[in-house]
Amino acid sequence: MLAAACGFLVARRFTRHAMLASALVLFSPNVLPVANLMVDVPALAVGLAAIAVFISAVDRGRKGQAALGGLLAGLALLTKYNAVVLLPL
Repeated sequence: MLAAACGFLVARRFTRHAMLASALVLFSPNVLPVANLMVDVPALAVGLAAIAVFISAVDRGRKGQAALGGLLAGLALLTKYNAVVLLPL
């Protein structure tokens, strides 16, 4: 659910169809029980949370919130190494 909520927040910034984007995240084959839920979904959820928090920080000019986004990106990286794409945050 965290992945869908953060996907909605990110999609709301870039498109008018944020509900559709969050539904696509929620019903993705990576999220459905077909996939390995041990690290894929938590890494996706924390990674999307990092992106949502960082975008909000950039929009509002808050350095502390940007640091929180970086901390969440680091947590996503600790969850699964594929989250290395979040390091530019």
